[in-house]
Amino acid sequence: MKTKNEKETTTVALSITDNQRLTEFCKIYAIPKKDFIGIILNYLEINGINPKTHHAPKTELEKITKRLNQLFAFIKTQEKDYTRPALEAILATENRMQNSISTLATKKDLNELRVMDLLNQLLEILKKSNQEQANKILSELKTFQENTVTHLEEIKKKKGFSL
Repeated sequence: MKTKNEKETTTVALSITDNQRLTEFCKIYAIPKKDFIGIILNYLEINGINPKTHHAPKTELEKITKRLNQLFAFIKTQEKDYTRPALEAILATENRMQNSISTLATKKDLNELRVMDLLNQLLEILKKSNQEQANKILSELKTFQENTVTHLEEIKKKKGFSL
């Protein structure tokens, strides 16, 4: 419990000009002077501002704004010089690919080619086979002819028989 000698508040000594500034500021924002000092102390603590070294937080914000502007300028340059040309090249390549896809052979085309190749091979085999059979038949006919000629000559040699 507090005794009568302990006060809940204390006084702060200000110059007359600072007191006038404080009064005007408090009127603008409708804040009592004793609450204003507490609010300011909380603000400084929360934002990590040291009143001795941070004379103007506005300059800190200007530095940050300047860096952000530099960053945005860099991003725009990257977009203009690299990203857009790359995207255009990709789109052009995609268009060329789309145009050439229609001329590519499909699985069906390849299967038809394979069937045609097989048919051509079969035809060649048949031609070769027929040629071999024809040669065999010709050979047998020649042999038959030679045998017939030989046989006729033997008959001719026999007495009393003429051809």
